[in-house]
Amino acid sequence: MTLLAALCLAGCVETETRTSTEIKVVGELGEPKPIYLNTFGKLSPIQQAQSVEDSIVTFVLDTTEAFVVVIDRCIDKSSPLVCSVIADGKPIEVTIKDGVGEITKGSEQNMKLAEARSKMRDLESKKDDLRKEYRALRERYGEDIPEVAEADADRRWEAIEGEIKDTYTQAILNNADNLVPIFFGIAAGVIITLLFVPFDYSFAFWEKDLLYEGESIYNYLRVREDPESVILSTNVLEG
Repeated sequence: MTLLAALCLAGCVETETRTSTEIKVVGELGEPKPIYLNTFGKLSPIQQAQSVEDSIVTFVLDTTEAFVVVIDRCIDKSSPLVCSVIADGKPIEVTIKDGVGEITKGSEQNMKLAEARSKMRDLESKKDDLRKEYRALRERYGEDIPEVAEADADRRWEAIEGEIKDTYTQAILNNADNLVPIFFGIAAGVIITLLFVPFDYSFAFWEKDLLYEGESIYNYLRVREDPESVILSTNVLEG
């Protein structure tokens, strides 16, 4: 074989570096146990755990690139999703406590994702507190809430919404390489959902085809469309 032929042959051979990612789920596993892993078609769409014990469920993925996967209890999605992780060749541990799964060990990328989800929970808690404050104002003043108090509530709400948007954006940027393989087959909203499982940013979690969903401190709007009409659903806070 000539040198030129050898070089041409080498150029035609595609080499892939395969790595294994071990994912352990520990803690309060509950029933049904989280024994399924949704890989969204990167491997087999649904992977089952390699090992299931009383307090540890273990998955092992043989991969050639990092991508997002979701730990689940049921194939038919009848139970809440447990947690999403980035299968990147580094060992991962997910701990379930009080029904919530979160990454407690993993690569820097996975720990940043866990940190972002924790921040989202804190921000949602702040929104709940602000709703309670506004409700108390309505009970005290009725329709005549002082402008200063209402403006302050609006300002604080917008600041929290801004932090939420920034957290979403940073999570997408931090994981851009891992999302590219599935992005073109899945809507952007679902991409965000994948990253933030188990955090559910949608009130109408049962609606899968919303055109829009948004809220302020005192109202909520949901918009969906069918072949014959556009449907708007709204709720307004009353004292």
